[in-house]
Amino acid sequence: MTMTSKKKTPSAPPRATQNHPAGFTLIEVLVAVIVIGIGCLGASMLQSAAMRSNSQADHVTVASFLAESELERLRSLNFANIQQEAHGGDQVLCLNRSGQSVATTGGTCTNQDYPYTRKIEFLAAAPTTRSHSVEMSISWSDAHGPHTLIYSAAITDFSF
Repeated sequence: MTMTSKKKTPSAPPRATQNHPAGFTLIEVLVAVIVIGIGCLGASMLQSAAMRSNSQADHVTVASFLAESELERLRSLNFANIQQEAHGGDQVLCLNRSGQSVATTGGTCTNQDYPYTRKIEFLAAAPTTRSHSVEMSISWSDAHGPHTLIYSAAITDFSF
């Protein structure tokens, strides 16, 4: 008894028939295009929201820098000079990103290079406390409307 092995040849893929056509139908292609389009639209909306949020964060960072730098300048003055500035009334300036200022026109900034408005108000302080309450607002406008950040601080004379 000898065994002979027969090699099996791979069978060819079934040919397309009328019941099982090969390829994609027009409906399948349209559904795929719609699904991909919805995915791309969602990604573009996410990108737009991220850019808007990044722009807002940038403005808040610059406004914080401008307020903190002015508060530090006021804290570095001796108390008599702070009182003198307080009696000078409210101060309104137009500022650029680095803190350089120009005068306002009627209390508003019209120069596009100086988009931030800083207003300092020295609130009434009792003479016995030897401190000044300062309220500072930094305002700007962008494509989403006007924005204002308000900072409050107390500057106290500890030299007595």
